[in-house]
Order: sequence, then C-alpha cells, then structure tokens
Amino acid sequence: HPESALVVGGGRPTILGVIRRDGVVIGLLCIQLFLGTATFRLHLQVELLTIAHQVVAAALLGTLVGIAALSWRDRLSLARRPAPLS
Repeated sequence: HPESALVVGGGRPTILGVIRRDGVVIGLLCIQLFLGTATFRLHLQVELLTIAHQVVAAALLGTLVGIAALSWRDRLSLARRPAPLS
C-alpha cells in the first residue's frame, strides 16, 4: 500500500507507514533467526547458508537504521511545529 506511506501535505514517508508496510522487519527477523539456527546447527559448513545469513543481517540492519532515521526526523519536525492557537 504505497499510499499509506505518504503524508498528505509533504509527500514524505512517515514512520508509521514504514512500520506498517507488510511487516518487513518481522519477516526479516524470522528469516534471520531461521538462517542463524541452521548455520549454527551445520557448524558453518554450508557457505551459501552463511552468506544468506550475513545478507539478511545487513538488510535487517539497514531497515532498522532507516526506521530510526525516519522516527528521528518525525520527532524533530514535531518539535519545530508551532503551538496551536487556543
């Protein structure tokens, strides 16, 4: 749902839109846990499995850094907003 990631006024993705987008973080985490368990049980014998584990780890890290950056940006934009008139 691309429209859920856009703010009506600015067209920038919001943190809520990113987090809600198809459970990307949860999916990556489940894959990472599965690959990590398989890699551990096979004692790092299967190179492709180890590489896949590293690739998913990088994707998970990048996704979490992106979410942190968006939440930081949203927090700063809320702090700069003028107080509503009563």
